[in-house]
Order: sequence, then structure tokens, then C-alpha cells
Amino acid sequence: MTTSWVFILLEIGICFVSRGLSLFILTMTSQIFTGRKNFKLTFWELNIVWFAGLIRGSVAYALI
Repeated sequence: MTTSWVFILLEIGICFVSRGLSLFILTMTSQIFTGRKNFKLTFWELNIVWFAGLIRGSVAYALI
């Protein structure tokens, strides 16, 4: 049985990128449609949310 390390690394990279894109797109969309300009997350806060979601999934996401 052989392990394809290229496939594993590619899959991890795709997960990182897709999670980041979906987080930023959904945040911008929610701010546009709600019109709440005073509840704006900074770039660094979005990075923390992205990283916590990658590490702990929905539990860490809820705790943030």
C-alpha cells in the first residue's frame, strides 16, 4: 500500500484556502445585507476566526 503525499498536502491546502475564502466572503456578504457598519471585524480578527476553525472546528468557532 502506497501513500500519496502530494494528494494529502494538496487536500490540506485546498481545505485551508476554501475555509478562508468562504469566511471572508460570508463576512462581507453579511455586512452588506445587514447594513451594520459598527459591527465590523478587522482582518486580524478574521484570521483568528479562520485559524480557530481549522484547529478546533465548530467548538472553537462557537467559543470565539
